Amino acid sequence: MRPLKENERRIIDSNRHALTLLFGRNWHIIDMLINSSHFSWPQQDYIESRTTMMDKAGCFLDILRRQSFADFKKLVHALYKDDQPRFATMLLEGGGKATAIL
Repeated sequence: MRPLKENERRIIDSNRHALTLLFGRNWHIIDMLINSSHFSWPQQDYIESRTTMMDKAGCFLDILRRQSFADFKKLVHALYKDDQPRFATMLLEGGGKATAIL
């Protein structure tokens, strides 16, 4: 599996605030990915050990930056499935900063 390219990591980084807000309030997206993806037990424990949902979301993004492109695509698919197409498209196309409307 190929790792994320610099451009994909840059997209995550430039939209970190909006993604953290989105995931902090919609934890089920992350929970589904953690349980079905290639996250190791130590990574899962690290995320779950955070005390707030916002911290958990931030840890998830930190780990996602080091995961494979397949895991990145799983996130995009989960966002489409959760009716968040704007965020999914932004991750795929890198269209600037997203603003969380929550």
